Amino acid sequence: NYGPAYREWAETNLREAPKDPTQYDAKVKQAAENYKKYISLTDYSVESQMRYADFVYRTKDYTTLQKVATDLSASAKSNLRVYRYIATAAYGNKDYPTAETAMTKWINEAGAKRVLPSDYLLLGKTQIEEKKDSLGVQTLRKALTLDTTQVDLYGEIAGALYKQKKFADAASAFYTYGQKSRSAQLNDHYKEGYSWFEAYKQQYIAAQNNKTAPKPDSTFLLRADSAFTYVERKVATPIAAVIKMHAEVKDFEDGDRNDPKAFKGLAKPLYEQYIQLTTANGTVADNLKPDVATAYAYLGNYAEYKDNDHAKALDYFNKAKDLDPTNAQVVYYFQTKGKAAGGAKSK
Repeated sequence: NYGPAYREWAETNLREAPKDPTQYDAKVKQAAENYKKYISLTDYSVESQMRYADFVYRTKDYTTLQKVATDLSASAKSNLRVYRYIATAAYGNKDYPTAETAMTKWINEAGAKRVLPSDYLLLGKTQIEEKKDSLGVQTLRKALTLDTTQVDLYGEIAGALYKQKKFADAASAFYTYGQKSRSAQLNDHYKEGYSWFEAYKQQYIAAQNNKTAPKPDSTFLLRADSAFTYVERKVATPIAAVIKMHAEVKDFEDGDRNDPKAFKGLAKPLYEQYIQLTTANGTVADNLKPDVATAYAYLGNYAEYKDNDHAKALDYFNKAKDLDPTNAQVVYYFQTKGKAAGGAKSK
């Protein structure tokens, strides 16, 4: 029942905690239990409780940490650091308003020398969880200005911008994340490509609707092309969704399909591969039918305008019509070129 022995035992546990996460967690949990035993045998002073909070913080027991830190915050003698602990615990408990309030107080009052980039990271993530996306991104960028080595923050920033559908900024952040961080996954490279493509489409639609709007930035398509190519080279087996997106990018690069001289057919091999992947089992899944119909329609246009093979074009458009009769290209084809040639054969 000698309290100081448990205190020293807890400190020893902490010092000998290994770097291996599985072993570290067990050791710091033991340390926290020993320090709690020390408190129960001695006193519940603010100083002892503060040190106990240090131990609980390492265990990631956010329920206990939030209670201990909140109780400490009521004392005028407590260290301002309790607000960092409250914020960390509240975020772990998905109590985001409390987390934002506590971390804001810590950052505003602790002083620049005590505030860490990780504090801004936690605050930014909290703000994003509260749907304050723009503010959250600004806060995450603040974390980057404090420590440029925190390259994983680009992943956080990219994800937030992606949710906001600010695709040009998201694509740029995903690109930087992929180039600088070892934590970047293939899905991040896919989202980079998707974001570049969506950014281009946003500009394209704006230009179509407003003649005074700037022309869409064609480099966005090149960047999307590069990102999807990277993913395709890295995966063990082809992924239909990636192939489809890549084909759409090349489709925009193709030029005017109504002008045989301008229509290059860049998307043709990708759409052919997509059809092969999605029809391998003999049937096309219902949710994929519109996309596969688009692929067939593209091949139909290629046969019509590039090969000047009307029979092959009709065959492709019939396949597209079977999958999605409402497809705009299918409707146009059978209302015009395919009406006379294939009216009897089309379904």
